[in-house]
Amino acid sequence: MLHDCETGICLSKPKQLPGDIAGDAYTEKGIMERLVVLIDDSASMKGWKLESAKAALAGIMPRLERTPSDIHFIRSRDGPAGFVSTQVAAYNDTALTYEDIANNWQVCCTTWLWEYAHGVVSSIVSPLIEVVILTDGEDTDSVGEFLGPNGFSHMIKLFLVSGKQPRFRVYCIGNEVCMGKNKYYRDIALATGGTFVSVDHTTNATTRRSDLARFAEECNAPFQERRERALQAQSRYQTLLLDGDAQKYDWADEFRPAQSHDDGEFHGSEL
Repeated sequence: MLHDCETGICLSKPKQLPGDIAGDAYTEKGIMERLVVLIDDSASMKGWKLESAKAALAGIMPRLERTPSDIHFIRSRDGPAGFVSTQVAAYNDTALTYEDIANNWQVCCTTWLWEYAHGVVSSIVSPLIEVVILTDGEDTDSVGEFLGPNGFSHMIKLFLVSGKQPRFRVYCIGNEVCMGKNKYYRDIALATGGTFVSVDHTTNATTRRSDLARFAEECNAPFQERRERALQAQSRYQTLLLDGDAQKYDWADEFRPAQSHDDGEFHGSEL
């Protein structure tokens, strides 16, 4: 079972409000959290990269089992059926397994990422959204300001205008795109309060297992713990800025981790 939420509300004892059916329901305990998983299915994701990404996916399955999750394969922008970015599981699916997801990996396409991700996240009503990206490359298929390594910054600005502050967790596979001159995957993850892990073909087995465990542990942590770690991640980003080792984005200071209703703010219903 993917998750045990009834009518889309992640609570141990769900209480549906009048008028709510399934979707982003506001309950007496809090607001339903949503998880978006974006899986790179580009042609370069083969061999050890594919195995590493599959291991990362397997590691976060406990989170998918308790948080309503939308799972997408990132493929091309245009092409025949099966070769374009597509959703393979919705938040209300109840019988999806790791094998169901992994068996759909085709390693086939180009990468339509930021424009597609913007559309996916924008369609979610809940203010509590985390986005997990498993990738080895850059966006090559988006158009306009979404295209390329800086496309994510345009996406984030649009999210902020619409009142959304999704937290990003990135498992980055490869060297140059992950920890080369422009460490944008790292910066988007830390600036939004998320997680960044990078592995490449030179990473030894012990370090790779440790990195996988850290990524899974941070993704799978309870809501409140993830909120506290978000502050730590953003603090690390600020330290990197002071050291001259990170890119400054004008939107970064606007991000605030989700908080509790008790002090006039939000808390998650996934607790």
